[in-house]
Amino acid sequence: MRSKALLLLASLTAAAAWAGAAGCKKSSSGTGDDTTAATESDASVGARDFFYTKVYPSMQRTCGACHAGQGKASTFLAGTADRSYELISATIGYIAEPGKSPLVQHVHVDKNVTLLPEQRAVFTQWLNMEATARGLSGAVQRAPTLQDAYKKYAECMQRSRDIWEYYRMGDLAFVQTDIDGPCMGCHGTGQASAFLNSNSQLTFEKAREFPYIQKFVVGKVDKNGNFDSLIPAGRFIDKADEPCPEGKTDCHPSFGLPPNVQNSINNFTQTILQSLTDGTCGQPFTPPRDAGPPDAADGGNR
Repeated sequence: MRSKALLLLASLTAAAAWAGAAGCKKSSSGTGDDTTAATESDASVGARDFFYTKVYPSMQRTCGACHAGQGKASTFLAGTADRSYELISATIGYIAEPGKSPLVQHVHVDKNVTLLPEQRAVFTQWLNMEATARGLSGAVQRAPTLQDAYKKYAECMQRSRDIWEYYRMGDLAFVQTDIDGPCMGCHGTGQASAFLNSNSQLTFEKAREFPYIQKFVVGKVDKNGNFDSLIPAGRFIDKADEPCPEGKTDCHPSFGLPPNVQNSINNFTQTILQSLTDGTCGQPFTPPRDAGPPDAADGGNR
């Protein structure tokens, strides 16, 4: 978990950018060298890791019988994910925007051989990530400023409303504090820059606006102090662990955030960020395999 200081500085950076201030300041945990600098290879590493964990297992199930070197079909699969990645990368035309890659577009003579919808979604997501990392046609353009990034995040949320519903984000408003009732009792109209209303649709709309959007994502800067990308803020999760200094009488009410609600916040935020990265905002949401609907929070609603 990031330090409280990092989140505070990131939030301050976000506020400055939204107001139109020029540039962002370096984020640090206070140690002097714990910056959130990004490297040029981040996108490439992310695309390759996604292939290893999501694409390769799916390819093995559907394509392994014909494309692992045993028959006359082209060989692009091997016994390991890294060797398969090398083979695919070395074959001209395979890694391209999804509309052009034969990994998605090829029509087999045997009509029984086809990609399932969830497989096509995973392949498309990966190829979009590769196109962005390699600067190919169809690459997703990075937001130049934090203000632009917030705008893109809000637009992606709007086009991906089903993700909010799947992870039951509206239940967050019903989480109970220890002695002061549910969160919506104090945050139902946006107090303290947190908008948690019993109306899930209203909470959703407000979550797309500044300053409420900062509870979900904040800005990360590179080693030169320039805006790099959005990262999860985790503010609702961290708030549950925030201690009250001795002698202070106006601290936030203590509460425990149920694990399923924490998972929903993390999964929702990461899914929207991933959709921005791979250009799949607005595409039909494919729930994770074997994942049932999240449990409701204590007192939650559907």
